[in-house]
Amino acid sequence: MDEQSDEQNGIAPIKLLPIATARLVLRMPEPADAVPFSHVANNMAIASQMSHLPHPYSEKNAESWIAATRTNTDPNNVSYLITLKNGEIAGATGIIPNENDELELNYFLGEHHWGNGLATEAVQAIIDYTFSILDIERIIGRCGAANRGSRRVLEKCGFQFSCTGMCACGALNASIPSEEFVLERSVWESLKRWGAA
Repeated sequence: MDEQSDEQNGIAPIKLLPIATARLVLRMPEPADAVPFSHVANNMAIASQMSHLPHPYSEKNAESWIAATRTNTDPNNVSYLITLKNGEIAGATGIIPNENDELELNYFLGEHHWGNGLATEAVQAIIDYTFSILDIERIIGRCGAANRGSRRVLEKCGFQFSCTGMCACGALNASIPSEEFVLERSVWESLKRWGAA
């Protein structure tokens, strides 16, 4: 269903409010973000660990993603740009229904931002958004089995290991070994209480 059909049916696109953290601002992408975002996303080291990120990643790929995000009407499928406080685009995060219709976390950072805790900060923000806005009991997290950095992010955010498996990687046109993690609402609530103590 396209944007015009949605509007005719009284369904307006979701307008995501910015989310500020200590070092980041998560916000809806704008058309002007296509070029800088494509520069961040056009990295095989990132795409080889993602299910749906093509490589090479072009300005047209970014334009399509931004348009889809800005016309989206599904509250269970949202995407945010991850930006630094100075406005620099650092990556993207969001939630999307997976093949089992459970909400799955997605995120990546540009390679030069790896290793300084920004992914954890962004993921915590999108988790808080998801549990605060949506009536769901758990969020799924998945990472490549060799992706220690992504696994560490999930663990630091309270996700608990669930199982191993295989997941598709579009950039490699193959399946890669993966690990699945689960964050239950009850665990998130406990972590929020502990953080406030």
